[in-house]
Formats: sequence, C-alpha cells, structure tokens
Amino acid sequence: MTDAIVKVVPFPGAQGEAGATGPQGPQGATGATGATGPQGPEGPAPSEVSYVVQGGTLAGTQPTFTGDPMFYGSYVKVGPLVHFRVNVDFDNITNFGTGQYYITIPFDSKYHYQFTGGHLHDVSSGKTYSIHGHVEPGTNEVHLTSMTSSGIEEDFDSTTPFTLNVADDFNLSGTYIEDDGS
Repeated sequence: MTDAIVKVVPFPGAQGEAGATGPQGPQGATGATGATGPQGPEGPAPSEVSYVVQGGTLAGTQPTFTGDPMFYGSYVKVGPLVHFRVNVDFDNITNFGTGQYYITIPFDSKYHYQFTGGHLHDVSSGKTYSIHGHVEPGTNEVHLTSMTSSGIEEDFDSTTPFTLNVADDFNLSGTYIEDDGS
C-alpha cells in the first residue's frame, strides 16, 4: 500500500477588522511645467471717439447761438469704463439763457457720479473757477455746479460764479461706468 498524501484546504473564515492607516509616504518631485500655448491675437487699442454733446439749461430759457453751439466732446471706452471730456466755447452765443446748465455724456451712467475735473475760464479777469457735474444712475444728463469760496456748490448759470461773456469757456472731464441695463 502506498501512503496517500492528503491535502487539507482551509475553509475561509470571516474577515477581521481593518488595521490603522499607515503614515503617508514622502511626496514625489513636482513634474515639469507643460508647454505654453500660443499667444492670442491682440485686441484693438482703445481710441478716442468724438460725440455730439447736448446741453442747455434745466429750467428757464435756453441759450441761443449764431449757428450750432460750440460744444465739443470725446471719450475713450474700455469695457464698461468710459472717460469723457467736454469743451464748451461761448464765442457764438447771443443769449446765455436762464437756469442751471447741463451737458450730456456719451452713455448713460450706471451709478451716481460727481465729476470734479472742470474749469471755467473768465477771460476778462484771468481767473479760473472750478466746475463740477452730477449725473444720476440711468441717465446721461450732467447737472453743472460751481464751487463758492466757502466750499459750497451752487448751480452754474449765466451769473454764477460770475456773469458770463462770449470770450469765456469751460471744460469738464471724468470717468464713469456705463449702465448696461442690468
């Protein structure tokens, strides 16, 4: 008789509890930076654009001119940001009208702004006065004021801050965000 080899196959039992997680191993080296993609096309450079400035008085009588008013305006727009400048020459005015003056900016404003970059030139005295403008949200109408010596704003009209003359002129500039309708 030959001896037989008996192989015993164990029966699998239930899985035991998991042991604690071991510590994290050291971090490997950072890989190389990938290639830089091609540069996109350059966008158009902002440029100065002329626009037709409207203006007059808010109440009272409107100014009158011999020919078109000599209002000159331009702006530069980058996205919703608009920088404008306006020059108003009185050379062809025949009547300055009555009431507070206003001008228009090229686009409606998203917010209330006070523009303080304006100057009124009194040629006969050689003096320069500060001119300010206020615009309300959703409009392009800038109401003009002048600054008194005590720092109070008054409506800019034909006699304030002094009696205007055809040799005089004013300018105003500022920056604002265009109202996009949202």
